[in-house]
Amino acid sequence: MQIIDKTLEGAIDRAIKETNCSIRELEYEIIQLPKAGFLGFFKKDAIIEVKVKKKIEASVLENIKNDLESMFCNDYFDIKEIKVTPANENSVNVEFITNSYESIIGKDAHKYKALDIIINHLISIKYTLHARVEICGVLAKLRENLEKHLIEVKTKINEIGKAQTRPLETSLLNLVYEELLKEFSHKNIVIKDSSQGRYIAIYGEFKKQ
Repeated sequence: MQIIDKTLEGAIDRAIKETNCSIRELEYEIIQLPKAGFLGFFKKDAIIEVKVKKKIEASVLENIKNDLESMFCNDYFDIKEIKVTPANENSVNVEFITNSYESIIGKDAHKYKALDIIINHLISIKYTLHARVEICGVLAKLRENLEKHLIEVKTKINEIGKAQTRPLETSLLNLVYEELLKEFSHKNIVIKDSSQGRYIAIYGEFKKQ
């Protein structure tokens, strides 16, 4: 739907009221920026194209939770709870709460990568969604440790127009892909495979078909 108002802020406010959604639940594209004009001539209103983001149904979240519980909720892993919540329209957060984190990710989290691949594969194949797997803060730590590398990647994109990340864990790969897609929507951003693992390449200019 198109929203027209004298200001961009006014158009966004109208979109929120007319859709009865929060700003986080909306996607909008600026069709026309407002222009004050001169002596009443050439004045332009703000025009935005708005759509409500797709939501992951509660039944899907419950099914994912049940699938994961059937795989991991046993005496060996000693899982207390598995939380599955929506991250956005394409991804879910999966958090494992257990009495013994070493039993599921090993000492120094060396088993995290394998577990991450298994969970993402299941959710991708069965539900066509990505997963952000968090166990004892491992994913948050991985993202924090990646910050310096991402700054270098973004600097290269701005300076020479292209760059690529190092190979990343599956959950981190999907998380960073979404971050880069928001910041560099005018670029081609693709996930590629290498012998070391999957990474993200950013290059060229994205052209709408």
